[in-house]
Amino acid sequence: MSNPADRRSNPNEMATRLELTRNLNQVTNKIHATSNIDEIMLDVSKDICTLFNADRLTIYMVGDDKSSLVSKVKTGLNFIQRSEVADSRTKHCRVCCV
Repeated sequence: MSNPADRRSNPNEMATRLELTRNLNQVTNKIHATSNIDEIMLDVSKDICTLFNADRLTIYMVGDDKSSLVSKVKTGLNFIQRSEVADSRTKHCRVCCV
């Protein structure tokens, strides 16, 4: 990471950081405006992927039973695949994230 003196002398870097911060704020506001995870996947996933230069989005969340980890992946235009990733009762994890 560059030191603060370098950032002051490089207006392009400052402009890039400002744009990223504004875009991140817009995406964060959209996420907070949604009422559930599926809405985030369907309505905000494109914005999130664009912001982070990603081609897909996976959201991990605690399962309804409060003891499992569940992933949601947008696999089509309006389709979300849900799968259990880990279960604390059995202490098994079904995927490895890198």
